[in-house]
Amino acid sequence: MPQTVLPSQSAHRSSHAQIPRRRAQSRRHRVGELAAGSVAKHVAVDQEAPHGHWKTITLVVGLRHDGMVAPFVIDGPMSGTIFLAYVEQCLAPTLDRCDVVIMDNLPAHKVAGVTDAIEA
Repeated sequence: MPQTVLPSQSAHRSSHAQIPRRRAQSRRHRVGELAAGSVAKHVAVDQEAPHGHWKTITLVVGLRHDGMVAPFVIDGPMSGTIFLAYVEQCLAPTLDRCDVVIMDNLPAHKVAGVTDAIEA
């Protein structure tokens, strides 16, 4: 299905063409996997996307303005018990009194004891 490019999109894309390619590529980061390949216009992708049995590995890390703190990797999905252990043993020791902790609405973040461990 062909995509329609609006004039405003075309102008936006051409403004990005002004950035030197070497610099733009060095600053580009892609995380995750794609269901389809991405190549130059009118070129077919001749590769298969990965599929089948997946192994879940979870990375939890605290982000500060000056870098990462308390990295934690688990073999499997996040649970409330594991997240509470992470907060108590890894994250809380790195926190200062005035630090702000922001979490999304993952059910594991809402288990009893997480807020107490952060505020301690």
